[in-house]
Amino acid sequence: MKLILVALECHFFQEEVARKFGIPVQYQRFWLWEKRENQTYRPKRPLPPLEEALPVGQFRKVPNKANNAEFRLFLEVEIGQDSWPVPLPVKTKDEILLFFKLYDPYTEELRYVGRLFVKHAGKPKEILTKLNELAGFAPGQEIQLFEEIKFEPRVMSVHVDKELTFRGYVSISLLSML
Repeated sequence: MKLILVALECHFFQEEVARKFGIPVQYQRFWLWEKRENQTYRPKRPLPPLEEALPVGQFRKVPNKANNAEFRLFLEVEIGQDSWPVPLPVKTKDEILLFFKLYDPYTEELRYVGRLFVKHAGKPKEILTKLNELAGFAPGQEIQLFEEIKFEPRVMSVHVDKELTFRGYVSISLLSML
């Protein structure tokens, strides 16, 4: 949805998303996005329940690195076993939250596949099985990892060395080597 009425309370917006896209409110988790200096966006933080009672326009007041009034919401949908909503795990001081996208070189499409909390000192090679699971691949499928560093006018990324630590990465894309 591109246009959001700024006076609309967040829970009414959630109901509209449920009606339009068939995603029940209890499975919706909205995140504020932050526009970075390199013109890419990344989820900044999930909306806590208290903020969901506020008008959507209140989120324009949240500062961002680009210093503009623009705001975007990212909708994460997670349905656990037995159709229960999945709570957001608690992040520790030695963890970072990474978001993963899958790039399909044949269709040239990029799509969100999930997010993981990883240890700063952890290495990508340690989570390859989980990344394959997120992407819907077989556990041993070979994949390449890239960090998105620019989105417009063209997507630019740099290769992620699976032997180096996660420190410094914010958004990693997966490329299957089928």
